[in-house]
Amino acid sequence: MRAPKILIVDDDQESRNLLCEVLQANGYAVEAVADGVAAREELRRDEGYVVVIADLRIPRETGLELLRNLRQEKSKQAIMGSISCLRWNRSLRLTFLTRWHRT
Repeated sequence: MRAPKILIVDDDQESRNLLCEVLQANGYAVEAVADGVAAREELRRDEGYVVVIADLRIPRETGLELLRNLRQEKSKQAIMGSISCLRWNRSLRLTFLTRWHRT
């Protein structure tokens, strides 16, 4: 059985790396891009993604615009929006994300 594929969309490299690390450690196949336009291009190229996790504040097409456009295109992926209000240290964010993933 193939691992479920998740696309991460975030312009912050550290956030992309952290999400990829946590999700891969939990058995997901993960790819990451830096903006909404790149996300739509990746989704057109590879239709195997089941979830898209998008920062709401990304360049070239915001997370909300990405969501709106994917819905108009009748995209089959589940979409989650995220936003970073605070810059936590890496270990605290990793603990939070790991606990969030397990609930």
